[in-house]
Parts: sequence; C-alpha cells; structure tokens
Amino acid sequence: MNSPQENARKASDKAKTLFPDETWVQISERVFMARSRTPKSDEQQEVLAKELVQARLLESWGSTVYLLPEKKEFGVKHPDAAVDGFVMEFKTITGGIRQIGERFNEARAKADTVFFKIDSALSKHSVARKLAGIISKRAYKGGKVIAYFTGTGETCYWNIDDLN
Repeated sequence: MNSPQENARKASDKAKTLFPDETWVQISERVFMARSRTPKSDEQQEVLAKELVQARLLESWGSTVYLLPEKKEFGVKHPDAAVDGFVMEFKTITGGIRQIGERFNEARAKADTVFFKIDSALSKHSVARKLAGIISKRAYKGGKVIAYFTGTGETCYWNIDDLN
C-alpha cells in the first residue's frame, strides 16, 4: 500500500496526463475536480453529488481522487476518476445482484478499476460470486474491484484475475 503522498503524486500525474489542458479545483484535502466538470444542470449536480460521496470515502482511506471531465463526444465513454494512479469508474448499487452484473459491464467499458458503493443488503459472498461469473464469461483480464457495503461498513478489494 502506498503512502498518501505517493497516492497524491500518482493521481495527479494520471489526471494531468489524461487531461493536460484541464484546470483542477480542490474540493477537499485530497479530492479535486476538473473545472470543466462544474455542474450546469440539476442532473449533473446529482451525478456529481453521488461521485463526491465515493470520492470522499476513498479519501478517508488515504487515496487522492481527481474527478475527470465529462466530455460528451458521440460514442466516447469517459471514466469518472483518476485515483492513486488508476483510472476508475464509480457505480452505486441500490438493487439486487442482477444490478451488480449490469453496472460492472457498464463500468468495464470505461475503466479497468471499478468502485461499487453498495447501498443494498447484498453480501460480499454473493457479489464476489456474481463478479466471478461475469468475469469468466466475458474473459475480462486485469484491473480490480473495490466494493464498499454501506450496511456493514465493510470494504472488499478483489483483483479481476483472482476472481476469474
């Protein structure tokens, strides 16, 4: 595990490599947002609020988070954040186990690393089993999944290759 200083350097380097012309606004000690990401609608404000919850969770664990621009180019999917040098997609789960599969596939289309905030009563065993089935079926390689279970406060870290 890297130090918070090393995480900050890696996150900054990744964000600035991906978006060299972007200006970054500091939201909290280790959370930054692309200035171009400033919400222009209620929908964008809601999306940002959800992502800030996840960014602050990661920050509380020693990570540095750069919320990336939301470019709306036709057919181009952009991930949510650069975290400790990884490109990451955030997903909030409020439903059942089927939603894990749907959101995981959506997330993997954008980034190799996925952070789930699970706001339902799913168990870590059922989530790991569902992910293993999807990973095997789709032959995903590399990356990782972080799952935070709000009901229990438990966090799980899985490498994609270990779930296969």
